[in-house]
Amino acid sequence: SITKRTKKTLTDFQAWANKKGVKLVVTPAHVIDNPSYHTQEGQDFFNEIRSFANAQGIPFVGDVYEHMYDKQYFFNGEYHLNSIGVAQ
Repeated sequence: SITKRTKKTLTDFQAWANKKGVKLVVTPAHVIDNPSYHTQEGQDFFNEIRSFANAQGIPFVGDVYEHMYDKQYFFNGEYHLNSIGVAQ
């Protein structure tokens, strides 16, 4: 589940953004596909993120499962696609 620290960080950032007139949007990160993401627990976690963002008035845009790729499409870490992954 989302930690209290993460929730506080997001709400603090949202407060700062609101003061500056910045609109926030949450999108899924590109991640290495993992079988655990497709379990009920994984689905519940992603739904919790979407629900929390929406409850804060921050739109969640995109489908997390469309941002999951096989490990071969990553460069040097979990979030950095290589050129073939980018082309996907």
